[in-house]
Amino acid sequence: MTSRAIYGDANEHTQSLPHVYCDDPTTLSFPAPSSTCVTHNARVSWSFPSPVAGTPGVRYVTGNTGDSTFIDQDVTSTAIYGQQYFLTTQTSPANVKSLAATLTPSQWAASGSTIGITTDALVPSGADRYRFRSWSWTGDGNSTSLLANILMDAPKTATADYVVQHQITFDQTGIPAGVPWNVTVRGVEHSGPYSEWFDEFDSVAFGFQDPVPGPTPGTRYKLVSVNASSPLSVTTTRTISATYKKQYLLTVNTSGLPSPNLTNITNGGGLLGTANDSTPLAAWVDEGAALALDGDANVNGVDGTQYFAQDFSPAPPATMTGPFQTTLTYKTMAQLIKEALAGGGIVGPNGPGVGTALTQQFAAVEADMGAKRYVPALGDLTAFVDLVKAQCCTPKDGMSITPPIARMLQLNAMLVYRSALCLGASMLKPKQMADSYSYYQQLVTSLGGTVLPPCS
Repeated sequence: MTSRAIYGDANEHTQSLPHVYCDDPTTLSFPAPSSTCVTHNARVSWSFPSPVAGTPGVRYVTGNTGDSTFIDQDVTSTAIYGQQYFLTTQTSPANVKSLAATLTPSQWAASGSTIGITTDALVPSGADRYRFRSWSWTGDGNSTSLLANILMDAPKTATADYVVQHQITFDQTGIPAGVPWNVTVRGVEHSGPYSEWFDEFDSVAFGFQDPVPGPTPGTRYKLVSVNASSPLSVTTTRTISATYKKQYLLTVNTSGLPSPNLTNITNGGGLLGTANDSTPLAAWVDEGAALALDGDANVNGVDGTQYFAQDFSPAPPATMTGPFQTTLTYKTMAQLIKEALAGGGIVGPNGPGVGTALTQQFAAVEADMGAKRYVPALGDLTAFVDLVKAQCCTPKDGMSITPPIARMLQLNAMLVYRSALCLGASMLKPKQMADSYSYYQQLVTSLGGTVLPPCS
């Protein structure tokens, strides 16, 4: 009988191979291709090896593994081998391979065949995870698709490239549950709290909503701080936390202060803003903050009219515990004199005449202030104070102005006096300035008022 082994794509190779035949009861071996004679009707068994190793990553396989039969004629047995190449699949980093559940296993494939490969899109790994980026394989092949096809025309290695990802969570403190807020990450707004996975070393720009409206009007949450700067370089899984504080809306209206005149509203000496009858002050104040509201005691009107602060109504609470609205009233000197006449502050048969004289005298002051004649205004104010003093303080002695009204009129006059002194400082010599301030200081002190510092 004769045996032959044929390998590959119709290429015959004369490689020595084990060849076994049996002529009962003796077993013999010989190489292939080869032939031998056996006894008629002898039983012969033979086999072909499969697979047969070639160069690294190459092997040959055949479906003819041999036979066993009685020989009663010439018999030829031929094994045709097909060539196979080995496909190696791996990951980068290498440790991902053991975690990737759907990674196509390494395998042999027929020469010229196409193998479909795939892997996991995401691979968990403790607090982090890996994200598939691309396939690359021998021969400069590559694909960014999870499913790729490889032509097996040689031994090949396919590598699934992964990048480690870290989860970044954006959260906050200070805003109670149920109050919606948002955070903008890479230009996209998300409802908070919000989490997203990012590639390691990504630069992530973010911004927390500021302010966040509260559940009721006049309430909000103001951003105080964030425990990381934007943009963030992602190096680990972490939580970016914003801190908020609760604030309430403070509204301060004015009455008697027409536009465009403005008063400065302060709280404990800190400026909150300005207000007049047309434009109230709207300021946000921290919950629990102490309230010590004040407005300009005297507003020098654009036309010279002088406005004097009275009271806040309703009176501000000691601390800010909720949205609050109040009104600061301003009155002119003419209004104050008229009210004093009506309320018994300027009395007696001479009262109306005194009231008229005071009104006229202060009108001269306002005319000076409106014309920016600040030095003459100082003289007119001194005359106004002298008139008040002359009519104070015992009605039975022919005096018409009661002590409380006299004190109020003089202190208001001194507010304007200091304003004129500061505005006209460039028009006065140093001694005139010093003497004028001394006059102001002594009078206010004698009346128990608050002395303001010299003009800067």
